[in-house]
Amino acid sequence: MFWKSTDDVLAIDSGYDANKMKPKKTVEWTVQEEVELKELFEKWIDKANAIDLCEMIAQDMTTSTDKQRIEVKKKIIELGLVPEENANILKKKPKNKVEWLPDEREALRNLYEEYQYERDPVALIQEKLDTKTRKKIVKELELLLGVRKIDLDVNRCIWTKDEDEELRILYQHKSEVLAGNSLLEAIQNSIPKNRTVKEITDALIRLKLKRMKAAVLIFGQKQNMQLLTSTNLFCLRKSA
Repeated sequence: MFWKSTDDVLAIDSGYDANKMKPKKTVEWTVQEEVELKELFEKWIDKANAIDLCEMIAQDMTTSTDKQRIEVKKKIIELGLVPEENANILKKKPKNKVEWLPDEREALRNLYEEYQYERDPVALIQEKLDTKTRKKIVKELELLLGVRKIDLDVNRCIWTKDEDEELRILYQHKSEVLAGNSLLEAIQNSIPKNRTVKEITDALIRLKLKRMKAAVLIFGQKQNMQLLTSTNLFCLRKSA
């Protein structure tokens, strides 16, 4: 005797056609998702012959991260965005195994250097690399330059280039005599603009200062310290 799945049990109990009668799960779309779908459709439709239109839209959506290609295709048809006689533009296209060419990677590197201090650098990069989705750009920046996703978030704390340079100098100077929470507080007190300890810590991680070793960071006030360990975190104490 073998274990039976729920589908097998249903088939034995109700007949083997019962599974076909089970209602299909419907995918809900919010108004915001539909609006974004229409906007992305207009954005990519001119390149439909060169790209997988439905896949590109699914990857580029920001209001939803769980919509699949087939769901995007169904919604496009449901909204009447593509006439029936042109439905072939929604067909799945074979994926290009080489997603980033060497010259595209070089362009990405240069564009990030140019736009990294903007509120939404990915959107500006995408305007230049118009065949790449937001998700692909974020992923490639992480692989190519080690840029964390949090450092590309539009809601992140913004630092200017001058502020970054000032932070570098402060860290290099004060880490000669201070460490840990004392170092963070000294930097915080020396920066003209109000910054939290966490914002300073995030900026130090982003800048990848050479003297910071993978180990432990101390956040918050002395009376409420929280120790975090991770290969992506760095120690704010002076190297031995």
